[in-house]
Amino acid sequence: MDVSLNEEWQISFIFLVLIYYIVSGGFRVITGICFWGTVIPFMILFPLSFFSLEFAHVNHLLPLFNHSFKEIVGSSKSMLFQFLGFETLFMFYPFIKNPERSQKWAHFGLLFTILLYLFVTIITFLYFSEAHLKHTIWPSLTVLNIAEIPIVERFEYVVVSFWFLLVLPNISIKLWAACRGVKKMVNIKQRTILFIFLLLFFFLANILEDDRQIEQVNDLYSKIGFCFVYFYIPFLFLFIHIKQKITKQHHSNI
Repeated sequence: MDVSLNEEWQISFIFLVLIYYIVSGGFRVITGICFWGTVIPFMILFPLSFFSLEFAHVNHLLPLFNHSFKEIVGSSKSMLFQFLGFETLFMFYPFIKNPERSQKWAHFGLLFTILLYLFVTIITFLYFSEAHLKHTIWPSLTVLNIAEIPIVERFEYVVVSFWFLLVLPNISIKLWAACRGVKKMVNIKQRTILFIFLLLFFFLANILEDDRQIEQVNDLYSKIGFCFVYFYIPFLFLFIHIKQKITKQHHSNI
């Protein structure tokens, strides 16, 4: 779907105004968006995935277990981009009522996410061959585009609109966590920080010209997320654990 530069800034502006309204509304508003952003696309996009079963080929999954351990680790690293976002729990955990009782629901949510990714992956592999996947930028969206409805001529517009509901909650909660983190370090109002971030987003959204640049940004984001998840979080855990242990020993000696 081609979008001219004149249309890009208009779409990004409307998108960022909506994000500003959601994030400035507080954590309760973001929670509501996250709920509907999960339920609505799942109810509509999930059934549409079955349209691809008509063109599925089981032999695309074969042969099984023909990849080395190094290739599996490399693919897991590239998939990290899809799972980033759970680290925002550090920021909104204090806002959860009865967090101890909510742990099992968090685990169920994580299990559901893993199963959903597995379902989408299998559907995509059944539809595309390995050679086709190498030349397909967004295979999941491409699979959804094969659905045909008589009253809708350009169904990809409908798909992208619902995909917007998948992206909106992720951006909102991460942006809220980023603004709150900066507010803790710098004595600036959270709405001012939000406005600065949105200006940066608007600038970035309009300088990216093609899919290659978007992939480069995604790759950079994945590398930063990899360092954050596998290095910073374990280091933070050890640092706090050792600090609490030293503090406890100091008080016991007194």
